[in-house]
Amino acid sequence: MSVRPETSDMIDFLNDLLDLDPKFVRELIAHRPQCNDAIADHPTVQAGLVGNKFVSGFLGVVNGFLGTIETGKYAGWGPIAVVYDDNGIAHFVATSQLPSS
Repeated sequence: MSVRPETSDMIDFLNDLLDLDPKFVRELIAHRPQCNDAIADHPTVQAGLVGNKFVSGFLGVVNGFLGTIETGKYAGWGPIAVVYDDNGIAHFVATSQLPSS
């Protein structure tokens, strides 16, 4: 699924929420409840294994709604990424704009 054009609006929205209440946003992003195989196998929801259980979180679901990157270095990834600094979440960005490592 192509990335939806609303992605940049969602990034702005998430950064606005982060400015308003960083603790809330950190906790929301950090919460990754267990999900079943159907969610883990969804074509766009971002989920992963922790131990032997699948988990996903708020950003995995939002990214699932917005689509996945189809080609390039980040193929299969969701279009929104979190940038962290020493204080936790610094901001949200388009995955394609992540700094090179």
